[in-house]
Amino acid sequence: MYLMSEGLWDFVTEDKKLDPKATDKEIKKFYKRRNRALGQIYIHVSDAKQSSIDECKTPKESWDALVKICAPSSRARQASMRRNFLQLKLEPGEEMSDFLSRVDHAVRTLRDVKEIIAETHHAYQYLDFLPPEYGQASFAIYHWSDDDFKPAKVADQLLAEFMPTLLVAFNAIRKGAKNTEMSIKDYILRAQDPLVNVVLLEDFAAVLGVSIAAICMGLSSLYESTIPDAVGSILIGGLLGVVAAVIINTNTTALVGRSIPFEKLERINRELETDVMIRAIHDAKCLDLGNGRTRYKAEIDFDGRELTRAYLDKQDLESLLEEMRNMKTMDEVESYMLKHGENVIDMVGAEIDRIETSLKKRNPEIRHCDLEIL
Repeated sequence: MYLMSEGLWDFVTEDKKLDPKATDKEIKKFYKRRNRALGQIYIHVSDAKQSSIDECKTPKESWDALVKICAPSSRARQASMRRNFLQLKLEPGEEMSDFLSRVDHAVRTLRDVKEIIAETHHAYQYLDFLPPEYGQASFAIYHWSDDDFKPAKVADQLLAEFMPTLLVAFNAIRKGAKNTEMSIKDYILRAQDPLVNVVLLEDFAAVLGVSIAAICMGLSSLYESTIPDAVGSILIGGLLGVVAAVIINTNTTALVGRSIPFEKLERINRELETDVMIRAIHDAKCLDLGNGRTRYKAEIDFDGRELTRAYLDKQDLESLLEEMRNMKTMDEVESYMLKHGENVIDMVGAEIDRIETSLKKRNPEIRHCDLEIL
């Protein structure tokens, strides 16, 4: 990285060539920069390795010599690196951010030697050797869903243990509001994430309450009067009441369910209506389940002609015509109609599955999709 920042890396890759028409001044500058790259490589390696590049004349020769020494090329080396990765743990007094960086670096190093660490194992390595005081946090993370159990999210949760919960909650709400294209105020009042809402409001009340108590106690001591202390008690009680009312109001809507904004519902309906199989949509509803999850329900009117045409496209029409011409009795006609009728119904189910899968793919927030045929 240092050679790149100084514009010297081209001398290592030998992308930097001396122009045959270069002037004496340009030639002198070229060799000066190349020698600088060679010198920087030499002084930034350990004393033990300097002896291996003493005789090298160009930056590329030095780099290639170091690669032969340092680059892991054997299965034994890979096994050693993997063992070191599996033994990584949070050392006493070590910052959590430093420990997570060490694990991430080990994963990248193993990837460089074609030893791929799965995301699940990467996340487990964060948790496996944590001290006992992280037991409760680890236990909670272990019960996450597979979609949530990712290295980035586990790292964020562990880092949160070192940060004030008010700051963590505010950052989570700000990020959620940005993802849902809402203001922070609307995100809180609509209780998009009830758990984070409760943490934010409770911690906000605690911080503000302590501040009010400290100010009022100071005023009481300064003026030798109990009035500021009494006023502080009333203010803190009022603050707790307001916070409780806001939590009750926002969480009630989260418990009973609420519809998503009309504009988003209309956008989902328009996406459905573009499907050739759907003639019309009726009674469409989309409930916000909280935590960025929604449930979509609609009654759809299938286009029978398009469905039949799609079914016939998969059939050999000449064989169907020949089969119809050979029918002599009512039983044969009934059997023919029953067979193809059942196939058409099966195709309806397959088309509904296709439409639901496509809708969830375009709208990841939809966790449940119920489409009913009119």
